[in-house]
Amino acid sequence: MGGLLRVWVLDPVEPLLHGVAWMLQQEDQFCVEETIWKPEQLEQLLIRRVPLPDVFVFGCAQGHDGVEWTKLSHLPVPVVVISEEEERVEKWLHMFHGRAWALTVRSRASELFFALWTVSRGGCYISPSFTDQIQLPLRFLRRKQSLVSPPLTPMEKQVVMELVKDLTNQEIADQLGISRRTVDSHIASAIRKWGVNSRVGLAVRAVEEGWVPIEKTAEKDSLPTLTV
Repeated sequence: MGGLLRVWVLDPVEPLLHGVAWMLQQEDQFCVEETIWKPEQLEQLLIRRVPLPDVFVFGCAQGHDGVEWTKLSHLPVPVVVISEEEERVEKWLHMFHGRAWALTVRSRASELFFALWTVSRGGCYISPSFTDQIQLPLRFLRRKQSLVSPPLTPMEKQVVMELVKDLTNQEIADQLGISRRTVDSHIASAIRKWGVNSRVGLAVRAVEEGWVPIEKTAEKDSLPTLTV
């Protein structure tokens, strides 16, 4: 999938809102168009008929029940909910039932990136941290859109698997015993075949393909920790 993914970030706690927005803005595959911390701001954008984004990212902070944000459930835009409160999982499930949405924890950037691309393609995703709270079959919650793209060669796949470990191109070359130029070529070919536009896009797609679990991605790939 080429092009930037247009995102609006919503969170009633401003420091958390700006932390997530900042993290997304560091990636060249996302465009954060709006940061919204009050329902009235969302209402004004809708009144002005500002073009809606590709995906909403909604941060449900502890102590905020999200009732005032129910309008999100009526807009034709996929939603990624960031939450750490397990007891509200069923609420989000019912609120966004029947549409593309995701539920992630406020802990790993890789999981958020994966969720964004999944819902933008019409799929649903529930973080493994919440699956014990879900009563519906996971095949419904984690359905994936069929992705039609040329398969990677065995060496391209191996390079991508090393890339997911957050190695540099030179480190991948040293690990596989090939030249840096060959690694560059394999990465460029994989990016072209999969229709992404960055190394992060390759890593997200590798997780989506089931090649590596999210928990195994690099430790430094984490969301900013903010105290409020």
